[in-house]
Amino acid sequence: MEVLAKLGIDWKLLIAQAVNFVVLLWVLKRYAYQPILKALEARTKKIEQGLKDAALSQEKLASSVEEEKKVMAAAREEARDILLKAEMSAKERDQRMFEETKGKIDKMITDADTHLAEEKSRLIREAKAELSELVVTATERVLGKVVDAKVDANLVQAVLKQAD
Repeated sequence: MEVLAKLGIDWKLLIAQAVNFVVLLWVLKRYAYQPILKALEARTKKIEQGLKDAALSQEKLASSVEEEKKVMAAAREEARDILLKAEMSAKERDQRMFEETKGKIDKMITDADTHLAEEKSRLIREAKAELSELVVTATERVLGKVVDAKVDANLVQAVLKQAD
């Protein structure tokens, strides 16, 4: 202890400072170091859990993207099928309408031909009747008298044959 006194160290003060250091160390360990370690540990666990969740989210995102691609491909295929069906339906409808229109036009042409034939026959009958009257009138004027009905009929028939 004399050695310590020669060096200028008070051994009582040294022991008191050592005891104070140990007490301070224990207080810091108990109330500062342990809570800091626990907080760091909790933070590390949260970060690890966050990384795991991020990886899981990434996998879910990748799977949802793949699922979305599959759904979109199926939707495109279905849309393509619907368009093809609609196109086929439109072509069939157009063909059916074309056939119906063609049938109506053919019927109209047939009706018009029939009407024209009837009209032609009527006009020919009227023309023959007028021609008969003209022949009878011309014969009366040329001969100056009414000829017998039998002779008139023969004359009319002869003129009509020449007109045909």
